[in-house]
Amino acid sequence: MKNAPLRKVCANCHNAYVEGDKYCRYCGAPLGTPKFIEEEFSCIYGPPPVQRVHTCTKCGFSWSTCLMIDDEHWCPKCGAAAPVTAVESDYDGVPVQPE
Repeated sequence: MKNAPLRKVCANCHNAYVEGDKYCRYCGAPLGTPKFIEEEFSCIYGPPPVQRVHTCTKCGFSWSTCLMIDDEHWCPKCGAAAPVTAVESDYDGVPVQPE
């Protein structure tokens, strides 16, 4: 694909690189210089997105995601484990137990 947009990804696992993060949210690797890859678009069908709140077990940093599949498991600030601490389905708005 010629002149495809580029996106920043973790040089270790090639998942999304969020500007300002010190560690990868997907693999926990320290983020140095990001890798640039061509943007790929895909259409995914499935259940509606679910809002999940992650909270770091070490520094307490917290963030939320709204994805169908959430593979973020590491704190972007200190690199420690950051499990899901709250889940809410957009389907009915009812809180559910973390996975």
